Order: sequence, then C-alpha cells, then structure tokens
Amino acid sequence: MYKLIIYDIFKKTKEDKGEINMIKVRGCWRLEKDEKIEIKENIDFPIEIFPKSFQKYILDCADTLDSSIDYMGCSLMWSLSVIVGNCAKIEVKKNWIETPIVWIACVGKAGIGKTPSISNITRPLEKENQREIRRFFERLEKYEHYEKLSKEEKQYAEAISKPVKTQFIANDITVEALIQMHQQSKNSVGIFKDELAGWFKDMNKYREGSDLEMWLSSWSGKSINLNRVNVTSNAFLPSPFMPVLGGIQPSILNNFYTDDNKDNGFIDRVLLSFPDLRVEKYNDNEMKYEVIEWYNSTMINFYRKTKKDLVFDENEEIEPMVFSLSKDAKKEWKRIFNKITEKQNSDNMNEYMKSMLPKQKSYIPRFALLLHLLWRYSEDNLENDKVYAKSFLLAEKLSDYFVLMAQKIKINAKENKSMKTIAKNEKLSNKEKVLQMQKLDKNFNKSEAAEILGVSRQTIYKYLKS
Repeated sequence: MYKLIIYDIFKKTKEDKGEINMIKVRGCWRLEKDEKIEIKENIDFPIEIFPKSFQKYILDCADTLDSSIDYMGCSLMWSLSVIVGNCAKIEVKKNWIETPIVWIACVGKAGIGKTPSISNITRPLEKENQREIRRFFERLEKYEHYEKLSKEEKQYAEAISKPVKTQFIANDITVEALIQMHQQSKNSVGIFKDELAGWFKDMNKYREGSDLEMWLSSWSGKSINLNRVNVTSNAFLPSPFMPVLGGIQPSILNNFYTDDNKDNGFIDRVLLSFPDLRVEKYNDNEMKYEVIEWYNSTMINFYRKTKKDLVFDENEEIEPMVFSLSKDAKKEWKRIFNKITEKQNSDNMNEYMKSMLPKQKSYIPRFALLLHLLWRYSEDNLENDKVYAKSFLLAEKLSDYFVLMAQKIKINAKENKSMKTIAKNEKLSNKEKVLQMQKLDKNFNKSEAAEILGVSRQTIYKYLKS
C-alpha cells in the first residue's frame, strides 16, 4: 500500500466581472511507501461559489443553529437542480449536452445534525411541494363533485377537468410510482430521503431491468421505458430528471464500496460530503426574521418563475433552453478537462482514487450551469444565455471539494474494513484488538474503533495508555 499526500498551492486571482477571489488549486501528487493511503487536507465547502446573499443565509444558520455549511451548500445545489430541471441544458460542445442532475449524499453519524442542516435549505421547496399536493386534492374534490352531477345539472355548472398532480418532491416511493409522478410533473421530481440507506441497498440488486439500470440511465438524461407486469403500459419518460439528496451513516456507506458498484459506476455518480463535525453546546445566537423570510421567498419565487416560463412542444414535452459556453468559458473548460485527464493518466496517482474523475467531466458543466442560473437570477440578468468563465471556475472549486471528499470516504471505507477484520478475531481481547489496530495505523480512527468494538472512546484511550 501507499501513502497519498496532497500538496496544494493556492494562487489567488481576481475575476474581472465578479466580487469573488477565485482560488485555483494545483494538486501536486507523490507516493511514499507506507502502510496505508491517507489525505493530509482540511476540506472546506467552497461557500464563495454562491452569491453573497446566499452566503449570508448559510453562515447565519451555521452561527445560530450550529448547522453544517457543507450539508447546507450541498442541499442548495440539489435545490437548484430541482428548480431548474428540464428547462435548461448546457451544450459543452456540439453533440455533447449535459442535463444538470445531481445526486448528493450527506455522510455523517446519527445525531450529528444532517437533517436539520439540510432542512434549513430545502424547507421552502418542501412547503411549495405541500402546497401543490393540497391544491391537487382541493381540485380533485371539486372534480369528483362535478362528475356526480346529472347531465342537466352539468349544463348550468362550470365545467371542471380532471386535475393533474404536480407534486415535485418524493420521499419513500417505488420506481413505478415515481415514473407515474414524473409523467405529470415533467420538469423534475426531486428525491429527498432523510436516510439514503434503502436507496443504496436497492442498487445492490443488479439485474437486467433493475432499478439500478433505470437510475444509471436517468443520471445520464437518457429516456426510461419501464416494462413490468405490475406497471401500466404507459411507463415511458423521454426526459427523466430526478436529483437525489439524503443522509447516510459512514458505516452503512462503507458497505456499498463493492467491486460491482465500482464497475457499474453507480457509486462515483454520487457526490459525497463528509465534514468533520462535533455536537455543539447550546448557543443563544438568533437569526433575524427578515433573513429567513428573504431566503424562503427567494427560493419559492425562483421555483415559480421557472415553472411559469416553461415552454412545451406539440407533444407536450418541455423544450429546454440550451446554454452555450462563452469564449473565455471554453478556454477555462479546456484547462479543467485536461487537468482531470492528466490525473486519470497519471502513473503516480493511486488507481483506487481515479474512478470518480471521469464523472467530474460531466458534473463540472452541470455545476457551472446551475451556478450561472443562480447568479443570473440573483443579479436579475435574465437575458444572459451564455455560461461564462466565472461559472466554470466556481464549478471547478466545487468539483475539487467533492473529489477530495470521495477520496476521504474511500479511505475511511478501507480503514473500516481493516478494523472490522481485526475485530472479528475471537482469539484476541478488545485490548489486543486495539493494539493491533494501532500497529496497522498509529493514527487510526478511535471513534470508529470504539463503535466497531462496542466500547467507549475513553476505553480505547485507556487501552492505548496502558
């Protein structure tokens, strides 16, 4: 095994048209023989990719509610994906078009505050989703009342057509029901689960025509045609758009790093956020109501405006607005693309760490489009149909964050597997197991070891001290 050390040189440059100091990261990699792979890096979510008003809201939530900036930043990217949906695509180059779908997993132990942090961001869309559901049932009740009228009564009553359910966020739902929902809510259906363990578990059941096959197609924006006995014949989605967001515990996620999931590319399509968090004591800081109201109204208005501006073709399918790259954006994208390619071809970069890199070549244009549309809406510059270099520089920073997080998770999975192997040795006492773990890695994760052995961290430290 080898030890992977990342040396990052940060060079600040000023973007001419923006207020943000762009940070270009140049990764210098080298290998030293050691017992394991590890990353020496503090990984912070690049909150500066968002307009300052959004930064303020996120920082206020962190200051007053002890919410995670990482989880909130990831949730905002998912929310943008749900809002934008099929209405916009980005043409990277001729015959290469990306749809801005994102799959994001917020990784953390139970009780660390994943759900409250996510809810700070998703709450406005969830309320709007509930409003859509309530409106559907109100209209359905009126429709059913109208249908019960006699022919004579209908002549004097206002005609009411059967309502369409426009729910656009789903939680626990079967694939069949999800597709039927998406046929009615054509722009997008966001998948939001407090715990993604069930969704991940379904992906392990790989077979022809399985859920995994459907999800892999949907991530790429390919049409879905479901042919199952218990599904109606009309189960076709020409333009599936289903962003995914939820939480998962690291010990559960580790179980999904299988050879099959690596080969089919599923796990590398999932963007991972695993910040180092601790449970904080109560603080007396309070947010201002106007900040909360500003965020709620901004997100709801963004959603409603996007929905109002949808354009449909003769087949009642959405006609997306296709954004192209400016000249400067093409230049930056070429540099970023080649930087990733060099890492893919590098003899010095560990092969186990390379698998997530190809997917970033799809994700970076998607990030750039979503961030471009957010800045465009925030600055009220709605005539802009070009994605500029600024958006690609911001997207690059976000991609670098997710790549480092993926590496961190993969390393955690390897360490976890090694510790579990030691823990299964019934001939050893718990103290001897801890010493074996320390021998394997002097900086082993004490919390993970305590959880695996079913003891307290204090007990682990006591073993080591003795």
